[in-house]
Amino acid sequence: MQPYLNLARLLETVSREKSRQASAGLVSSFLKDLPPHLVCPLVRLLVGELWPSWELREMGVGPISILKVLESICGPPVHHLSREFPDLGLLAEACLKQKQQNPLAREPLEALDVYQGLHKLSLQSGEHSRYRKEAILRGLLLEAAPLEGRYIVRTALRSMQAGLGPRLMAEALAGAFSATPDRIWDAYSRMPEMGMVAQAASQGALDEVKIVPGRPVKPMLFPLGDGPVETESAACLVRCRGLRAQVHVSQGRFWVFTSRLRDITPALAPLSGALLGLDHELIMDGELIGFKGKRLLSPSEMVRYINRKHLSRRSSVQPRLAIGDLLFQDGLDLTNRDYQDRRALLGGLFPAVASPEGLPSDDDPQVAIVRQVELPGQQPLQRRGFQIVVRSLRSPYLPGRMSRRDIILRGQRLEVRAAVIEARRGSGARREDFVSYRVALREGDHLVPVGWVSVEQNDQKALLDDRILKLAATEKGQRAFLPPPGPDGKFPVMEIHLDGLRREGKASLIRPRVVQIILEGSAAEVDALEKILGDAEPPCS
Repeated sequence: MQPYLNLARLLETVSREKSRQASAGLVSSFLKDLPPHLVCPLVRLLVGELWPSWELREMGVGPISILKVLESICGPPVHHLSREFPDLGLLAEACLKQKQQNPLAREPLEALDVYQGLHKLSLQSGEHSRYRKEAILRGLLLEAAPLEGRYIVRTALRSMQAGLGPRLMAEALAGAFSATPDRIWDAYSRMPEMGMVAQAASQGALDEVKIVPGRPVKPMLFPLGDGPVETESAACLVRCRGLRAQVHVSQGRFWVFTSRLRDITPALAPLSGALLGLDHELIMDGELIGFKGKRLLSPSEMVRYINRKHLSRRSSVQPRLAIGDLLFQDGLDLTNRDYQDRRALLGGLFPAVASPEGLPSDDDPQVAIVRQVELPGQQPLQRRGFQIVVRSLRSPYLPGRMSRRDIILRGQRLEVRAAVIEARRGSGARREDFVSYRVALREGDHLVPVGWVSVEQNDQKALLDDRILKLAATEKGQRAFLPPPGPDGKFPVMEIHLDGLRREGKASLIRPRVVQIILEGSAAEVDALEKILGDAEPPCS
């Protein structure tokens, strides 16, 4: 068996280690001698993810429950300690050093017991489930040493703070099980759950990891590029500012996964009619978009729609899928086939978007293929926030990797001068690294806020540093509101480059980047909202 204290000590050591190679070596040495049945659960404990990301399950334990459990074990001192230790893992460690209750017989806490206990905790549901979850967590912490308590609590909160990301774990697994990091990463991209990949690597079964419907694939990434583009050997497609989605169909079921491998199927019941009638097993890559009447929804509006889950069935939003690629069909992995072949197979399954300019509309079918467009003349679309993806007709699909032949075409950026009306420091561990500024454009005689722009503190060219905050009339926490222009009419003006500007209720900037700051600017230097929207008004609004 493997004591959980060994794993906790490893996590503490790795969290302090600055060398990536040394961290991978430490993890590799720990995993190398594990019995086969412990490989998967202990890798999951190391990364803090106890089940695949696509499972519809939550730990269901928050800070309030953690504090209640710690108070039941340690008594009132927990409230005083919480001021000294804002991190709940460190708070648990401090509390357990002075806990008032101890088990009758102290035996080492086994790592597998921790895994099974937290797994059982996540399965609790229904009436009074919160009390059962707290009882399970309390039982684990009563048995735990202080350092073990730190990582039990962090695992329950899914915040390990050890820096063991997928790339580092791929290096560690490669060293532990005589594989290359590329082989581990390829397997992880097809089966993106590190515990299952570790199990396969330990058994020498990495080549048996296949793409299957119902389990998401890590999506291929597209680099930004400027061209030139040989349109005779490429397909130009419009990305419609939707949420990237992966659609699976198999045996009378369908699944929709986000780019982060989260299953959002429960929120998309309206798509069942279009997908369940297909007599194929499919895995497709595309975009999830939505319409409210004739208006194309923004990504943030679609996120709110999805988060309603089952309540989304009562919404007036009409979800749509714009499919751009086919990865799997009827038992065949198509990722190594040319894009032109994969697109031809898609053409036999769904109609294309009807609009000649390639933009979906509420009149299109619920599932449609992204339409191929002519590259010349697409600059107006790009300025309205839509991206043009150039897909090489001969390119494969590379799960979990950056495409080598496809690009997202970088559009001509808009240049805007906006007034700075508010400043806000970053939060969390990097609160000193970033400052965000709220900016506004002119609308008549008024300034209309159009969003926030963040800059790094070390970016001297775009840095306002504390001079903005010193100009503030009042402060609320870490936010500072700038006063109106003084008698001389001077106030800070920010020159910004952006990909576009949309107006869906409120105007908002698309991928802004600060170019320079004019500390003593004037209203005459601030661009008019009407002028910018005239160049960049989105369709379907």
